[in-house]
Amino acid sequence: MTDPTDPTVEAAMALLREHGPMHPDGWARLLVAEGHGYLADMEELAEYIGHPRLGYLADGRSAALDSMLDGRVLTHRLTALEISSGILDAHPDLTPLLPFDDHDLAAGGLRTLFRNLDDDVFDERGVNDPDWPMDAALLLEPEALADFRPGDLVALTLVDGVLQLTATVVPLRPHPTSPARWPTWCRRRAPGRWTASSGSFWPTTRPY
Repeated sequence: MTDPTDPTVEAAMALLREHGPMHPDGWARLLVAEGHGYLADMEELAEYIGHPRLGYLADGRSAALDSMLDGRVLTHRLTALEISSGILDAHPDLTPLLPFDDHDLAAGGLRTLFRNLDDDVFDERGVNDPDWPMDAALLLEPEALADFRPGDLVALTLVDGVLQLTATVVPLRPHPTSPARWPTWCRRRAPGRWTASSGSFWPTTRPY
């Protein structure tokens, strides 16, 4: 896997954001055309590139998750436990946000939590159920949900990488290019490796 801080990797991601999802061979040729290296090297880069914002579509194309999700609205119905703890159960409807883990909560960022790995955080936030959540969770500021009630539907939107959370009081109209719904089941199999089916992102393992 390549180093995400490599300037060529950043250039490759910039092209992916600009041109949209691409197959590795087309991505490699575009990198060559932009003067980033020889075809063989760029083919290897496009095949094995590692970047936290990189995902894969079901047809084999690579995608920049930040540009694809920017401005899209995900909804989530709150529970009493989520409100009191400031922790959102990400499974299944908030799973597309998991790659945006940057730990800077004060700046609108996200931190991803997992049971058995982050039990100290769950304990600190007063979550006593050892089986909650079943999968990943998203940590917010402690009082981020204080104005909500159990059953409230909230909308979460990523704008320029910053999470915006608002109450939803009317049915949301789907974005014209959004999938009809986010996947009803998905599990994180390998950090930084995400794929999509029918327009929805699915975490999966990709062979290296």
